[in-house]
Amino acid sequence: MIVLALDDTKPVTREDISWQTWVGNGRNRWYDKHQLVVYDNGRSGFLGEHSCMDGTPTLRMNEFVLASLAQNKADLGAATPTNPIPPVNELAFELTPPVLSLIEGSEKRFDELVAQHDLHVLHYEGFGKNFTKHHRTSPDATAQLIKQLAFHKMFGRPGVTYESAQTRKFQLGRTEVIRSASSESKAWAEAMLDPKITDPIHLRSLFQRAAARHIQYATWAADGQGVDRHLFGLKKLLKPSEPLPSIYTDPAFPATSHWELSTSQLSSPYFDGWGYGEVVPDGYGLSYAIGDDYIRWTITSLKRRTADLRHYLAEAATEVKNMLQAAEKKEEVAGKSKL
Repeated sequence: MIVLALDDTKPVTREDISWQTWVGNGRNRWYDKHQLVVYDNGRSGFLGEHSCMDGTPTLRMNEFVLASLAQNKADLGAATPTNPIPPVNELAFELTPPVLSLIEGSEKRFDELVAQHDLHVLHYEGFGKNFTKHHRTSPDATAQLIKQLAFHKMFGRPGVTYESAQTRKFQLGRTEVIRSASSESKAWAEAMLDPKITDPIHLRSLFQRAAARHIQYATWAADGQGVDRHLFGLKKLLKPSEPLPSIYTDPAFPATSHWELSTSQLSSPYFDGWGYGEVVPDGYGLSYAIGDDYIRWTITSLKRRTADLRHYLAEAATEVKNMLQAAEKKEEVAGKSKL
């Protein structure tokens, strides 16, 4: 079921539209259903209910509709109906005092929850699939490494990172975790921040190692060789009377599953942004899309310096772009000097 929500607001910017689609004012949202939200100025958004469906099929459904409209393939019917339209009947809800009290309490809790959140969008142009492919590196790995560098800049260490991988090649498969932070990404980020290390070719070599490791992790996850869903499934198989195996009580287990960066990529030329909330109180929701010539991040958090992370993402993206260009230029100069 898809609910059509008609809002009387007029959001314009990416951040305004993202915020309104995500939460609105809480009075015209049905979070147990998929929702198509249409605003008073003709803009629109889609709010997906995640339990039954992941991002990829939701993306394909919306792309089908938007592409059909863009290519004039959708039959919108006649401007005036040829058959009588049944009258619209208002559904009159019986709002008793106990129900009104519940609604009032829900509104208060919603407002308090939303007031704690923050959302920022970074649309970084001049750095997308075309640029990364020119430099023979993976666009997704590049976006993930930019996030790691930004987190190092902000906190001085790697961030525990979740990236969703599709496992739909398997029957009933949904997702597995790509653990994007690695020893290789840590070594590269630390080198980027070390003022003594200035050779762009050396930095690019570390970057390529980190990107290769990310691709390996992503391949393992998509092939069902990840660890998180496997361990989750084993834990759910335990009977109430069975003791919890020591791996689940080891302090390393919750520490390495405390997703400070909850990341996922959905890219489409028909979308102007997308996102979701953080999954731990001290973490960030960090959705992203990669176009031909841009990377766009939507950053959410419980007001944990969200604007600062946006700044560091832009700074990290610029430094990665400059590093790759400098390494290429240095190789070209070295090649000419040998002629």
